[in-house]
Amino acid sequence: MKRLLQLLALTALAAAQASAMSAEFAGAGTPKDLRWRSSVIRLAVSTSITSQNASIKADADVLGALRRSVAEWESVTGLQFRIESTDGQNVSPAGSAGDGISLITIAPTQENMQLFAGDPFGESARTRVFYNRRGAITEGDIVLNPLQQFSTDGTYGTFDLETTFSHEIGHLLGLRHSAVAGSIMAERIPRNGDVYVGPRTPTETDIAAIRDLYAIETGSCCGIVAGKLGIQSRTSKGMTVWAEDGQGRVTAQAESGTDGTYRIGGLADGKYQLFWQGRDASGTSIGELGPATVEAGSQIALSKRVVAEPSDLSIEYIGLNLQPGDAAVTLRAGRQYNICLAGHGFSSGLASVSFSSKLIHADQNSLIRQDLGDKVDAITIGITVDPETRPGVYTLYAERRDGARAAIIGAVVVTK
Repeated sequence: MKRLLQLLALTALAAAQASAMSAEFAGAGTPKDLRWRSSVIRLAVSTSITSQNASIKADADVLGALRRSVAEWESVTGLQFRIESTDGQNVSPAGSAGDGISLITIAPTQENMQLFAGDPFGESARTRVFYNRRGAITEGDIVLNPLQQFSTDGTYGTFDLETTFSHEIGHLLGLRHSAVAGSIMAERIPRNGDVYVGPRTPTETDIAAIRDLYAIETGSCCGIVAGKLGIQSRTSKGMTVWAEDGQGRVTAQAESGTDGTYRIGGLADGKYQLFWQGRDASGTSIGELGPATVEAGSQIALSKRVVAEPSDLSIEYIGLNLQPGDAAVTLRAGRQYNICLAGHGFSSGLASVSFSSKLIHADQNSLIRQDLGDKVDAITIGITVDPETRPGVYTLYAERRDGARAAIIGAVVVTK
C-alpha cells in the first residue's frame, strides 16, 4: 500500500510537470522590451481552431474563450484586437520576418509540429513573435499543440482554452515568463483537475508587467521601484525581486541583472514590501529588501547590500493532499485544505510553513512528513483560508529548524 501511494504521488507529480508553455522571439537584434506600436492588433483565427477536430472538445466555446481572453488584455492595455477568420494553417517559418499575419492555429502541419519537436507531449502551446530593429512587434503566431486536449468547460485532464489563450496572448504582446507561480504568465500552467479548474485571467503581477511594458499612465498608475542588490555571493546569477501589498498579495516581480540591478514597474499607488530570492546550483537564498511607498506615479530608489547564503532547502512543488505539482494551487476563501509540499533539503523536517497573508493560517501541529520515495522530500500540512482573505496571489514560505528559508512566489491563488 505504501509503495502504491508513492507511485500515485510521483505519477501525479510527473503529470503536473507536463504543462509548459513558451514563446519564441524571431527577429533582428537582441529582444528587449518588445511591444506593438500599433493600437490595433489583428488576429486571424484559423479554421483549424473553429472547425471540429480531435484536439478540442466538440462543444467547446472556442471563440467565446478567445474573446474573453482578448477583452481582459484590452482592459489593461488600451489596445484593440480585431478577430478575423482565415483558411491559413501554418505558423510563419522562423526568420527575420513573418508573413505579417498574426495567426492562431492548431493544424497538425509539419511546420506547426516542428515547434514542439523538443517536447511534443510536454507543451500545450507556443507563440512565435516577429519584430523589427526598432523593437516593434510586427507579428505573433500562436500554435496550440495538436497532441494535447483542450476544453472550455473544465473537463478533467484537458487544458483550459481561455487560460491557454490568455497566456499566449501575453507572449504575443511581448511578455516573458513570470517567476510568480500564480501568474497567468507562469511557465507552467496545469491541466484541469482537482487542484485547478480554468479559466484564468491576468493577475496583478501580469497587469503590472504589461502596464510597465506599454508605459500606461491612467489615474494613479504607474510607479516604479528600482535599485541594486549589493550581493555578497559566490554566484553572479540574477535574483527574483517581488513586491507584496499591504494584504500580502504579490503585485509585481522582476529579475535582477547579474550586477544586482532591478526594476519593478507598473505599480499602482500604495505601500509595498519587497523581497528577493535566488536559486541556483549552490542552493536557495532569500531575504527582505525593504518597504517602498509609491505615490503619483513616482520612481522610488531602493537598494540594499545583502548576503546570499545559499542553503540546500528548496520548495519546488505544491498541491492538495498527496498530489504535489509545479504550478500554483487555487483555493477559496473561507475553506480549509490539506496541502502537500515537496522539494529538497527537509528530510529531517520543517520548523514552520507560513504565507504572505496572516489570513492564510497554517496549523503547524498538523505538519506531517510524507514518504513519496527518495526523489523528493515531502510534508503535508493543514491550512485555513480566512473568509476575509482578498482574492489574489500569495507567497508560501517554509523554514527549517536551522533557520534556512525558501519560498514559492505566488504559490496560492485565492478566489472568492
